[in-house]
Amino acid sequence: MRGNMRIETNEVNINRLFSNDFWFVIPEYQRPYLWKEDNVNDLLDDLWFAYKEYGEYHGYDEDKYFLGSLVLYKRSEENNGIRYIVYDIVDGQQRLTTLMLLMAVLRDITNNEMAKRQLNELIYQEENEFGNIPERIKIKYIIRDDVEEFIKSCVVLDNETINVNNRMNGSTEENNISISNMKNAISTMHDFFKDDEKQQKIDRFIRFLLNNIVFVYISTENLTDAFRLFSVLNNRGIPLTNADILKAENIGKIDNENEREEYAKIWEDLENYFELIGENYFDRFLSFIRTIFLKEKARKTLYEEFKKIYDKKMLERGEETIDLLKKYKEIYNKLIELNNFEIENGYKNLITIMKIGIKSDEWIPPLLYFWYRFRIEKREDETKLKSNLVKFLKKLEYKFSSDWIIGYTPTQRIENMNKILKRIAESNSSDEVINNNEIFKVDAEKLKEVLHDDDIYKKRYAKFVLLKYAYLRMENDMVHLSNIKNISIEHILPQKPKENSQWVRDFSKEEREYWTDKLANLVLISGKKNSSLKNYNFREKIEKLRELQRKRGFGIFDFMYEEVIGYNEWTPNNLKNRQDKMVNKLICNQ
Repeated sequence: MRGNMRIETNEVNINRLFSNDFWFVIPEYQRPYLWKEDNVNDLLDDLWFAYKEYGEYHGYDEDKYFLGSLVLYKRSEENNGIRYIVYDIVDGQQRLTTLMLLMAVLRDITNNEMAKRQLNELIYQEENEFGNIPERIKIKYIIRDDVEEFIKSCVVLDNETINVNNRMNGSTEENNISISNMKNAISTMHDFFKDDEKQQKIDRFIRFLLNNIVFVYISTENLTDAFRLFSVLNNRGIPLTNADILKAENIGKIDNENEREEYAKIWEDLENYFELIGENYFDRFLSFIRTIFLKEKARKTLYEEFKKIYDKKMLERGEETIDLLKKYKEIYNKLIELNNFEIENGYKNLITIMKIGIKSDEWIPPLLYFWYRFRIEKREDETKLKSNLVKFLKKLEYKFSSDWIIGYTPTQRIENMNKILKRIAESNSSDEVINNNEIFKVDAEKLKEVLHDDDIYKKRYAKFVLLKYAYLRMENDMVHLSNIKNISIEHILPQKPKENSQWVRDFSKEEREYWTDKLANLVLISGKKNSSLKNYNFREKIEKLRELQRKRGFGIFDFMYEEVIGYNEWTPNNLKNRQDKMVNKLICNQ
């Protein structure tokens, strides 16, 4: 980093960040607004937790809640002959945009006129020609088709966030990802604040949000320097990461020089092991250990979370911490990576499809802790524990994947995993855990409704649901599925059949629209999809799929083609029949 870089940095709360001291621009090189429902719910949950933990009980002047850093490029801009300072957002646009939407939603929820005025002023500046004050939205979006118009009509205007679902048409949403995501974010926020407790406390929450939520901003007047700052903050340019600080703290607690070198080598071996699994995965592994100890959602940095563990005397810094990490790494290597672990193929295959198909890993801490608690702490017989581990994993997977498919928020899913962790800690045997039905309880009716009615192909969990169905079908005659990473989903009824094809004769337009992306119309195929398959009729297509499976080296999904071709023809009635069978098997989980 150049020695002459001029940097301005300071702590700032929301009131000042959205005041006339700052005018933000999201430049053309930035990505669209990409936050989904899970991202928004996570932020809202953290903000509400901070308010309950600090603002409600300790007063508004005592505690601040740090929401991260912003990297800004400071420059001047002219508008109607008036020159003023603006800040291009190099890093932080998703959070700032979400906060602006949140302030608009809060303005439309509260009945307090003073709060409404304050929030309006933070979102938008009215024109005042006598004061040489131009009309401006606090965040300007460069080259974002229709985004400015959306904000003016659905965010700036009073009460329009309430009507946002009625304001936007489908084509606008489809063609502009920013608008679609902003609209969904606004709806998510309204849903979050619906309950009576939040309604009653909304004004106190607004006060806390505006005064106690803080950022640290870092700005420079040179764009190259701004990008360099962004790179430094995001590519280990900061002298120490959370894991580095934990390493220094723990190694530094070891007085004996030879032992210190030995434990430093153990730590480096841990880092190398997990870096081979994935970039920054060692931090992720450390977060698993944090979760096992605290059994609650992380609210602060990894280092601060470990500090809580140490402050509560749950674990000692130094040898004890590193020895524990080494034990859990060995458990991870067996239970998750399946190295040198003699256990039935049913367990190995369920782990395999979970790692491939489930897009989160909050299910891992309960599995690691189950083994640690009952094999290492309670010294249960390993043969018996392996048998119970298989049962535990089946229940754990069904609970976690069902919560995900049904649409529970990340916070709800994490809380349900934490309940299982707490039950493990309270139990004296593995039998007690697997016989506790309450912690594994699934809303089977809701799950059935989703699997039966949703267009599964369009969902993030599509591949997993089909893998799970394959797992359940194969369970009694199971080989280890060790290399099924390159998998795609194929439609039987094509997405776009030719006009003169048998498909069009067998299905009306409405029937094709209904069934094309449903579970019953989907099969798994090894390797990539083959677009030429859409040109074949039903029986030819199945034979071609079988042929592709044989050529690509593993036919583990052949049963699906046998199952489908057993109908002789592909019709709406046969699809309904397969749909019912598939959903029932998935619901029964066997």
